[in-house]
Amino acid sequence: MKRSFLIWGSLLLCGALILGAFGFLSRALLDSEQQRLVDQSRADLEERSRLALSQMDGVATGLLIAESQRAAEEFQVTMPDGQLSPLVAGSGDFVRLNFEIDSEGQIRSPQIPNAQEKLRALASGVEGDVLQKFEQEFVELKRVLNQSYEGKKGFQIACANVNELVDWGQAFEVQKPDWSTPSQLKQEAGYQTQFNNATRSKRGAVLKDTLEKVVDNRSPLNELTVRNSLGAYEPLWLGEELFLIRESNRAGVLYRQGIWLQTAKLRESLLDGVKEWLPEAGLEKISNVEATQPLALVALPWQLVRQEPVVAQAAGWTPLRVSLLMGWLALGLALLAAGSLVRGVVRLSERRADFVSSVTHELRTPLTTFRLYSGMLVDGMVPGKEQQDNYLRTMSTEAERLHHLVENVLAYSRLEKGGQGVRKEKTTLGALLLRCEDRLRERVAQEEADFVLVNEEPEFEIETDISGVEQILFNLVDNACKYGLPESGRGEVRIEAQVKKGEAFVRVCDQGSGIRFSERRRLFRPFHKSALAAASSKPGVGLGLSLCRRLARMLGGDLTIEKVQQGACFQLKLR
Repeated sequence: MKRSFLIWGSLLLCGALILGAFGFLSRALLDSEQQRLVDQSRADLEERSRLALSQMDGVATGLLIAESQRAAEEFQVTMPDGQLSPLVAGSGDFVRLNFEIDSEGQIRSPQIPNAQEKLRALASGVEGDVLQKFEQEFVELKRVLNQSYEGKKGFQIACANVNELVDWGQAFEVQKPDWSTPSQLKQEAGYQTQFNNATRSKRGAVLKDTLEKVVDNRSPLNELTVRNSLGAYEPLWLGEELFLIRESNRAGVLYRQGIWLQTAKLRESLLDGVKEWLPEAGLEKISNVEATQPLALVALPWQLVRQEPVVAQAAGWTPLRVSLLMGWLALGLALLAAGSLVRGVVRLSERRADFVSSVTHELRTPLTTFRLYSGMLVDGMVPGKEQQDNYLRTMSTEAERLHHLVENVLAYSRLEKGGQGVRKEKTTLGALLLRCEDRLRERVAQEEADFVLVNEEPEFEIETDISGVEQILFNLVDNACKYGLPESGRGEVRIEAQVKKGEAFVRVCDQGSGIRFSERRRLFRPFHKSALAAASSKPGVGLGLSLCRRLARMLGGDLTIEKVQQGACFQLKLR
C-alpha cells in the first residue's frame, strides 16, 4: 500500500510539473500572439491614419495653392487696372471673407464695395443677397478682430510679424524612420510613431516646396505688380476662428492680407473625406506644430484625433492555437497512457501478491493434510481398515483438488504466453456431455448435492476442442459446488444443453445466493474473487472464470453470466 502510494504520488507530481510547464509555455505563446495581433491592429490604424492625413492635407493644400495664387491687388474692390476684383463675388466654399489691413490699422474687404462699386458688381451678375451676406460677415469680422486673445487684440495679433504668428516651419523638419528596424518589430508603436513623423515631414516638405513655387511663379496683373512682394500664408487662430495671414508690400507700403475661413464647414468636409478609413475621427486645433505631433496636418493647424480603439481582431483557430490544441491533446493522451500503465503495473503487482498468497494457502491445505494423514498411517496410529480407507479417500480428494489447481494455473500461464493450442474435432452435443458427465457428477456428489443434466439436442453436431470444453464445464461445476449451494438442505447443480439458430448453448446453474450486480463486471478478471467468496474463505485463487472465458473465446464461442431469479447461471456458447 505504501509503495503504491509512492508510485501514484510520484506520477501525480511529475504530471503536475509537466502540465504547469506546458501551461506556462502555452500562456506565453498566446500572449505573444495576442500582442502580435494588437500590433497588427495598431499598424493598420496607423496606416489608415496616414491615408487620412494625406487625404486631408491634399484638400487643404489645394485650398492654400488656390488662395496663394491670388495677386495682392485682388484684395481691393477696384484693382489698379480699373477692373472689379474677382473676389467681389466670393472666394470659394470654405472662405467666409477676404480682408486687408493697411499700415494705419484700417480694415477693408474686396467683398465690401462702396455704392458705385456695388452698382458695378450687381451689373456684372453678383447677387444682392450675396453682397448683403458679406456685409454681415464684415461686421462679425470686426467684432472678432476687436476681441482680446491672451491679452492682445485680434488686430494686434493679425498685424504682428507674420513669422511670429506660428513657427510653422517646424512641420517641415526632415525626419526618417530607422530603416534598420527588424521587420517583426515594425508593427510596434515606437516604429509606427517614427514612420508617422517621417510621413508628415515629407508631406510638409512637398507643401513648402509647392507654395514657394506658387509664390515665385505668380503672374503679375500689370507692370506695377512686379514691384510688389507677397509672403506665404501662415495660419492664425483667434479663439475658434481660423485665419490665413500673409504680408503684402505694395510700393513700399506694408499690408496684412487675410482669409477668414469657414472653420466648422472646412473641418466637416475634411472629416467626411476620410470616413472610409476613420469613421469616428475628429480634428482638434493646435497653436504650434511640434516634431512630436505625428498626427498634425501640415497645411492647416489641426491635429487628427482618432476615436477607434486598438483592439486585436478575433484570431480564430490560428496555426499556433491548432498546434497548442494538438499538443495539449497529445500531452493528455500521454498522461492518460502513463496513468493507465502505472495502474496496470500496480494492479499486476497487487494481483501477483494476491496470487502468491492464494496459491500458498491453497497448497498449504492439501500438503498439511498429506503430511498429517500419511504420518499417522505410517506410524500405525489409525486403527481399523474403515478409518484408514476414510483417510485415504480424503488424501485422494485433496490430491484431486491440488491437481485441479495446478492445471488451472498452468493452463492460464499457457494462455498468457500464447502457447495454448486448440485441437478441434467433430462430435455431437450428446457425446460431448456424456464424456464429461461422470466427472461432473462425481464432483457434485462430493458436496452431497443433486446433479441434473438436460440435453434437448443430443444429435446436434459441433466441432470443438473436447478437452477444452470439459475443462470449462468442470470449472463451472466446481465453482457451483463451492459457492452456489445453499447453506442448509440439499442443493442442486443443473446443466442444460440446447440449440438456437445453429449454435449450441450449455448452461450451468445453481441454487445459491447468486452474484451481486456490482460484482458481475469484475467477475471474469483474473485472480478476482467475489466479496462473498473472500469473506467465506472458500478455496480457489480466482482464475477459474477468467480461464473459462478465454478458453471459450479461443474455441470461437463465449462465456457469459445470465440474469436469473435465484442462484447464478453461466452460459457457454459453442460454434
